[in-house]
Amino acid sequence: MVASIAASASTLAMAMLGVDYYALIWGLIGALLALYQAERMGRIRSLVFVALSTLVGAACGTAATEFIGSSRPVLIVLSLIAGFGAQVLVTTLLRALLSHVGKLESKT
Repeated sequence: MVASIAASASTLAMAMLGVDYYALIWGLIGALLALYQAERMGRIRSLVFVALSTLVGAACGTAATEFIGSSRPVLIVLSLIAGFGAQVLVTTLLRALLSHVGKLESKT
């Protein structure tokens, strides 16, 4: 069941973002490496972190190939780097979102 969910999610991501399968895989590897380097966090936050970092890494890696070159090794390296580097972006976005939600809750 988990395998079918993962396959469906990756197919959906490829269709929505227009990214290559290799970009998703190497973005995921970069995100997992970043998770290993990141501060300790809960399971749900880790799952969200890895999912968002994977998508950001795959999208950025695919977009960067338009400027640098469109060979598969270039795509793999760029997706790996972007997946790892997405740690800062995803962490900042999650903190901003949580802060915004906290402000909305305090107003009500």
